[in-house]
Amino acid sequence: MLGDLIAGFAVLAGFLFALVIFVFQLRLNVVRDPRVQSKRNLPELIDQLFRNVLYAVVVSFVLTIVAIVAAATEPAPGVGVHPVWSGVVTVVTVHLLAVVWMCVSRTRTAYLELSK
Repeated sequence: MLGDLIAGFAVLAGFLFALVIFVFQLRLNVVRDPRVQSKRNLPELIDQLFRNVLYAVVVSFVLTIVAIVAAATEPAPGVGVHPVWSGVVTVVTVHLLAVVWMCVSRTRTAYLELSK
């Protein structure tokens, strides 16, 4: 079970890292786009989104490492994870979900700014 979570966390970290590259490229293109010149808040929103997604990448890597450590310190095969490690994985997972939700919120706000 924990192995499946580790695989999922690692895939999520990879997807978030790809999103960082995309947002970086988007920021480079926004500066040159004449349609965005009147949207003063849009570049700042994209910068905030970049910082948020970059932080999400760091949190997802930390979560993957914590899950690996939890699996490695399992008392015996099939017994389960120590409750402390289970709690740490749960707390970091909830934090990652909150950060990803913040990224979605920033994206929505940037879209609304662009559609004005």
